[in-house]
Amino acid sequence: MRTLALIARHPDLDRESFRSHYEQIHVPLALPLLEGLTRYVRNHVVSTLFGEPPAFDVLTEFSYRDPDAFESVLSRLSGPQGEGVAEDENRFMNKPKNVFFGVDARAGAGIEDPPGTEKWALLLEARPDGVRQGRLDAFEGFLQDTFARAQGWRLFGTRKVRAEPPVDAVAFVWLEPGTVDAQHLPEWASILGQGGHGLRVDACSSVDPLR
Repeated sequence: MRTLALIARHPDLDRESFRSHYEQIHVPLALPLLEGLTRYVRNHVVSTLFGEPPAFDVLTEFSYRDPDAFESVLSRLSGPQGEGVAEDENRFMNKPKNVFFGVDARAGAGIEDPPGTEKWALLLEARPDGVRQGRLDAFEGFLQDTFARAQGWRLFGTRKVRAEPPVDAVAFVWLEPGTVDAQHLPEWASILGQGGHGLRVDACSSVDPLR
């Protein structure tokens, strides 16, 4: 089971200060309450390659051992044990802008987070008309054709957890440094249309203590 959070920084902080607080203060504070996770990755936005600048500064991935682990983590965070974590979130996050939703693996190739690669995030925004399946099929075909030689890629369809997600799909792609150039970006942008983002991200992970 996996969820994704799109997290925005507090308006008083720049992106560097936000990242420093998240990694050096918040992660050590939250880790003891996250038992049952098998993956905890903060994908900090480095740059926007196309699309409007996103309303978030990091895409945080949570992978749970099973649904019971998910419920246990939420219970700890929402209870007395989680009060310190919630207080800290208000210090560096713009919580009204944060979005939390579920994702399900749709397709992929290679391994996640291979060493020595650049990580990219492609987000397909949800449309008001609700048309989804055809767009996901086209997105999957695009990834299979375009990134057949990538070190790895994953496509996730989104689903509601607490609120409807603002995106229909999120794809992560791992490429050798220098692979992407200006010739690639128009193709990426065209498949996502007017409602998508292409982002370079820097992944910071914590896994071993969580199993």
